[in-house]
Amino acid sequence: EHFLYGNPPALSGVFLKQAYSFWRYALNSRRPAGRAVQATTRSYFDPAELLDALSQREVAQGAMVFVDVLYQAMDTDYSLKDLQDAGVDRDVVLRQGSLPLSDLSTTVDPKEHLDFICVYQHTPSILRRSKLLRSLLAYERPLVLVLAGDFDCRLRHLPETHHTLIFPNDGACATQVDGQSRRIWWPEGLEGLDRIRDGGPAQSAGGLAGDALDATEALGLASKDRPYLLNCAFSVTPRKPSRVSLLRYLESDGGDRLRQLAQLTGKRVKLIASVSRIGTEPPRTYKLDTADDDQDGDAVFVLAPAGDTWSSGRVLEALLQGSIPVVDATYETDASSAKGCSDPAKFWREGDANFPRPAPFVFVDQWNDLPTALLDAGALDRARLDERLKAVAAYRQDLLVTCER
Repeated sequence: EHFLYGNPPALSGVFLKQAYSFWRYALNSRRPAGRAVQATTRSYFDPAELLDALSQREVAQGAMVFVDVLYQAMDTDYSLKDLQDAGVDRDVVLRQGSLPLSDLSTTVDPKEHLDFICVYQHTPSILRRSKLLRSLLAYERPLVLVLAGDFDCRLRHLPETHHTLIFPNDGACATQVDGQSRRIWWPEGLEGLDRIRDGGPAQSAGGLAGDALDATEALGLASKDRPYLLNCAFSVTPRKPSRVSLLRYLESDGGDRLRQLAQLTGKRVKLIASVSRIGTEPPRTYKLDTADDDQDGDAVFVLAPAGDTWSSGRVLEALLQGSIPVVDATYETDASSAKGCSDPAKFWREGDANFPRPAPFVFVDQWNDLPTALLDAGALDRARLDERLKAVAAYRQDLLVTCER
């Protein structure tokens, strides 16, 4: 396997780390049966190093190559002067995405070049803005390319080649691989687990899958042993419109409705939102039903609102913790939440050709319906909750086995 770290390396701790952590979790988790798998890893700390390895034909046939198409693969050599000469106002472009100039790059002067995040967000064809991605697809030996990032369905138009493409992201990606040869999807996750220490191959072997294994301790917990009815920690920015809508709902009467419902069940609701760049509002933190000395607890339901990716990693996190995911289906009323996908929840609702099984999750079409959706799922019926928790555990195990195959 070949792993391209970000520059600085901390950047690879976002989408690529989540993809790699799930890969190592699937390989190294405790299983009742199955052969042991060993991998030889070569790490790169600059895209030029990987490009050089490709040009020297040092990447063997069948190797897995882990690349983040946002932080590592995007070209940022657009000249702002050329754009301005063509009548493009840089500040207007940046304001459209509420994105400031980045200081993450040590080789690109943001005063003279477009910010790479801006290029990524506003380029319809990522392939045209990535020399590395083009070089990987043109490599003569068949590879397994793990393309991480918050693209959801933006890579669905990549050309068919002799390579196998893996899209490690939320369930939306399943819609762009279903029925296509040499395309695979596996869940992205592990983003929000507080105990996460996985940083990629450079970490010790024990850290690669340890956090995911620890998280499964809650799998067998019945509803009565879970202190929270619903929990979620999330960030809110204008780039995440579904979360902006969720925050407005919570701050109107939604938070009170959820707290009252939780009290009827003898539990609590724990929601924490880090809010920034919302109009002229200063950065702040929204908290519902939390205390300063709160410890992380297990919940019956875990909310998965659309973020940089449609459901971020929270569906997988909920599965690892044995909770019932509450899936954001607000794209039915808010098209921007779909992140370029026609039906991002299709896989969870219906499955696909390789896994034709609907998920026993809760789906919310608009945030006003959240308390009703929880009630319909049996929030006040302990027996129904326990049956659904068992169904989620069984679904999780079958999904993992399918990914391993």
